[in-house]
Amino acid sequence: MESNKITIITKLTTEQQNQLLRYFVRLAQESKVKVMELNRDMFYPLKQKHSDVSLAVLSYASLVLSIQKFKNLTSEVEINAINIRTKTLRRQPKKDRLIGYLALIKALRNEKKLSFRQIAEYLKKYHKLNIVHSTIHKLWRELEQGELKNDRS
Repeated sequence: MESNKITIITKLTTEQQNQLLRYFVRLAQESKVKVMELNRDMFYPLKQKHSDVSLAVLSYASLVLSIQKFKNLTSEVEINAINIRTKTLRRQPKKDRLIGYLALIKALRNEKKLSFRQIAEYLKKYHKLNIVHSTIHKLWRELEQGELKNDRS
């Protein structure tokens, strides 16, 4: 019975509501806050218009409607820009461990003249660090260019 009320209030099917909620989950936190601001603004008019409906149903309906409004008002480019700007940097645990072996890698590369594949095999055999040679090569290129990034999270 409550799902019928929600469908009537939102004029959206259950599947459409679920799509909007999945969309909300994928948004960046900054966008979610904006949706919640819209939610607050939509709740009170719904409460006045549908005074016979429970507050829980009205809260849910206002959330769904605010997500829909946000989606319609905000361009896809803006949403992608917000997501990129607020996305947390992915941890790179293998690269972090590899940086710990930087002195060894330099010695193996410069003094012993080993290839990156051979360095990867050496690290696997003697240090139990299973890493692909291309990752070592990328780190080496960053070092050569002086761009070793310390912004690990």
